[in-house]
Amino acid sequence: MPTDSPTLIDPGTHLRPVADAGDGAGDADAGNRDAWVRDDGDRERLPPAGVYRVVGRSDDAVTLLAVGDADGVRVHSGQIHRVSRERLRDFERVRAPEPPGLLVAFGRRLSSLVGLR
Repeated sequence: MPTDSPTLIDPGTHLRPVADAGDGAGDADAGNRDAWVRDDGDRERLPPAGVYRVVGRSDDAVTLLAVGDADGVRVHSGQIHRVSRERLRDFERVRAPEPPGLLVAFGRRLSSLVGLR
């Protein structure tokens, strides 16, 4: 379910892009989450699938920090995305991602060290 109201998004809220988010504004590429035209005519891209924490906000946008991958596993990528409040209708509230278990974390670390990623 998309977020209730873009004005009610507080820092610390966790969000994820809705999987079937289309263009939302009559763009020629309907259903393509990478091609979306805001009501003011500017293009804006939806961040990749994953879990994001709201870390900042202004009158017209929010700043999101990637904190989970598409499967909901916690990540520490440092990726920041700025999303217009208008675009927040294509997000849903979710719980904070859980840290991976010890064996999962070890396996990921080992695979990244040996270049399997």
